[in-house]
Amino acid sequence: MLPENISIRYAIPADLDFVRQDHYLLPEIVQRKIEWREIIVAELNSRLVGYLRLEYLWSKIPYIVLIRVLPEHRRCGIGKALLGF
Repeated sequence: MLPENISIRYAIPADLDFVRQDHYLLPEIVQRKIEWREIIVAELNSRLVGYLRLEYLWSKIPYIVLIRVLPEHRRCGIGKALLGF
């Protein structure tokens, strides 16, 4: 069951360090993805607990490349909420 105090939103520049946890992309690329609304974050009690990152095939077809939820918050619906957003 999803906690009541969870919020899902587009990432903002202040979220950069959190959404770079996988270290796959350079900071400037992640920053661009934030500006273009290609990263969605989950907050629980004003603390970031997960994120979803989009990529595009042939610059047209969006797909989800990554969903990451902190281990202590898994299996409570946060990933599903990110997908639903």
